[in-house]
Amino acid sequence: MRKLDLQTILIIILVIIILCMKMCTPTKPNEPGEVIVVKGKPYEVIKRIRDTQYFPHITKIYKPGETITKDTIIYIEVPQIVDTSEILKDYHSKVVYLDTLRLKDSLGYVSIVDTIYKNNILGRNWFANVNQKIIKDSIFLKELPKRQLYVGPNMGYDRVFGFNYLGGSAIYKDKKDRLYSIGVGTNSTTKSTMIQGGVYIKIKVNKN
Repeated sequence: MRKLDLQTILIIILVIIILCMKMCTPTKPNEPGEVIVVKGKPYEVIKRIRDTQYFPHITKIYKPGETITKDTIIYIEVPQIVDTSEILKDYHSKVVYLDTLRLKDSLGYVSIVDTIYKNNILGRNWFANVNQKIIKDSIFLKELPKRQLYVGPNMGYDRVFGFNYLGGSAIYKDKKDRLYSIGVGTNSTTKSTMIQGGVYIKIKVNKN
């Protein structure tokens, strides 16, 4: 069997590494969650925050009694024995009725104040404190993972021979942020061609 040179060994090692990575990769990549399109570009939604705020809107209105629509008058039979002085006292008294209506879902309330005089509505005040509900949705997005390819030159230096290596390489990044590199160059000292390659996996670092 012929003795393998260094260049052939490096190529074989690189091929084995790439095949191992392919075998460990799932057949179906992880699908992103909710995706929305902003200005023609897709983004993945990573978080939604809904903030509900209430702003009070206060209204005061007074209506004179003569402007209030009256319903049909219904007469009833007067008892034979009555206290005339008590009836006249009640007739000439001003009676105030207050009622408050609470609205659902914390939207506020409406208060109505009726003043009755001589069996008629002298005037009506109503006070409305209604909350205007404003819902603010905040959406946090991130770009979808994508493949990328980088190319560039390489140089090598040592103290004895100085700059003695020149070449170029390409780096491929997949959707899982894994990097695959391969490059080729020439060593001016040994007058030989060198092939290099590597695989890089992203490591999460605790920011704290």
